[in-house]
Order: sequence, then structure tokens, then C-alpha cells
Amino acid sequence: MTVPGYYYKVIYSPDKQQMIAFIMPNRKLSEPITSYIKSVDEVESLTGIDFFYDLDDVVENQLEVNSNTAVWDFGKTKVIVTPQKQVLKSVQCKGIAKSTGKRCKQMTTNSNGYCRYHQGHIQ
Repeated sequence: MTVPGYYYKVIYSPDKQQMIAFIMPNRKLSEPITSYIKSVDEVESLTGIDFFYDLDDVVENQLEVNSNTAVWDFGKTKVIVTPQKQVLKSVQCKGIAKSTGKRCKQMTTNSNGYCRYHQGHIQ
């Protein structure tokens, strides 16, 4: 399987009549997103894709050559952080299997340490 070294994003805002593009390495980013801004023309040149072919050519050419960062909201939007879900660690069931008389081999995340088969056998 081939893993791409980079990925891109191309955005067009018809309301603002602006375009912007990004080319980012396929790894954890340490620089601000503005470091990866490119013109749509640059991304089209690298990918061979004409993203906005159905726009009027004059408008398309004007918008694709520039990336005016002043009209885009970088870092001004409030980010809402949701709490992480608790990760439950699974453990071997504390119950005893009737068939063997040995400890059950089922794994469970129940806080009492018993699997679904042994919940009713808690002493």
C-alpha cells in the first residue's frame, strides 16, 4: 500500500469570491496552518486537476492565482474541546467456568471484573 507523503485541500468561497489551497505533509503538523497555504494554481499544477473548470475562465484565472489570507478566518474561531471518552481496560474475568472448574478465559471491561456470563454469580 502506498502512503502519500502530502495531501491537499482546495477551498472556494463563492460569497467572498476567494479561493485558497493548502499542501501539507502527511505527518503531525507543528507549524501554523498558514505555513501551508498555496494558490489553487500551484495545487492544480502539482495534481494535474482543473478544480474549477466550470467557472468563467476570466474569474477562474483571477481567483486561482492568489490566496488572500486576509479574508479567511485563521485561528479566530473558538475551538470547543470535548472531554475524551474514558478508555476502559479489559481484564480476565474473575469467574470460574463450570465445565472446567478453572478461571473463566473471557475478557471484560466491567468494573467488578466479571464477564457477562458470570455477572449473576458474583459473591
